[in-house]
Amino acid sequence: MLKRQLIFFLFLLSLFYFFFIPKDILAAADCTTTRDKCYVAHQLDQGGNITATTCLCYDGLVPCGKEVDIREYTNNTCSVSNNCTGATTTPNCQLCHFFIMIGAIINYVVLKIVPLVAILLIVYAGLLIYFGGENPNLVSSGKNIIKYVAIGLFLIYGSFMLVGLVIDVLGGGLSGPLSDVFSSTNYQIKIYCTPTYY
Repeated sequence: MLKRQLIFFLFLLSLFYFFFIPKDILAAADCTTTRDKCYVAHQLDQGGNITATTCLCYDGLVPCGKEVDIREYTNNTCSVSNNCTGATTTPNCQLCHFFIMIGAIINYVVLKIVPLVAILLIVYAGLLIYFGGENPNLVSSGKNIIKYVAIGLFLIYGSFMLVGLVIDVLGGGLSGPLSDVFSSTNYQIKIYCTPTYY
């Protein structure tokens, strides 16, 4: 019985995973479609002087060592919706990129993976309760799964808000943990770190 439940759960997981992957992997490389993360960077001349502040947009989790799009940095905002200049660059990896990558990993896990896993677990728990019938162990297992998913979501998102608030108070980033909590596009941990490129 447990083996069938595990196979069914893995089937549901692969089904949901299949529907979320194509937009990230199968999309064509274009300045406006595939780049989903951006950061502010300073362009330097050969003497090491800052010539422009731009917005570098990339896809995936690693923000350096590969081709990225250069977008305009306007109104002190850096996002995928900024105007694309049509130019690209390959920035060298710096310590600042490490912190940008860690922030991207945390945002990806908390905002993309955790909700999917929570939904799958709640669906699985609902199926256990529904098909439990006269077996009180299955009904009890389903209720416990729902209870622990709720506690886990509270802990994960509560700590996410707390870490964002601490980073803001220390002046290391801009996450808007209290004001942007209901905005899916603005509520991310963003690290203040400005790498350079030539």
